[in-house]
Amino acid sequence: MLLLAGCATQKPKQPQTVPSAPGISGTISYQDAITLPAGSRIHISLLDAAAGADTRPIAISEQPAAGLPPFAFFLPVQESAITGAGRPLLFVQVIVAGRSWFSNATTPLPVDVGQMTAPVAVDLRNDMRPL
Repeated sequence: MLLLAGCATQKPKQPQTVPSAPGISGTISYQDAITLPAGSRIHISLLDAAAGADTRPIAISEQPAAGLPPFAFFLPVQESAITGAGRPLLFVQVIVAGRSWFSNATTPLPVDVGQMTAPVAVDLRNDMRPL
């Protein structure tokens, strides 16, 4: 019975490298019991919400992912790239064979510059099912 309890608790998988530069770190998870196959990628974008229709990326990163969530991530960000007019938005996608399986595209996560030192939790929605 104790063996089964240990299997239910997953530790976040660490990104391959975590630079010592400023950035946003945290965990990515989704509710479905779907194991990601080898070759899966996590695409992370921080977009400037103040840019309006001309939303520009502040930072972009991609890292490998396989197995079950949660997945640890680190997105390097230069604080000087963030304008003071609005909170940047964090978008995350899990890409498998060129297709988005999970994302937070409909509910991006607003990030405060102060959160760049505190880990954030990103919960993704299943993109494979119709809305």
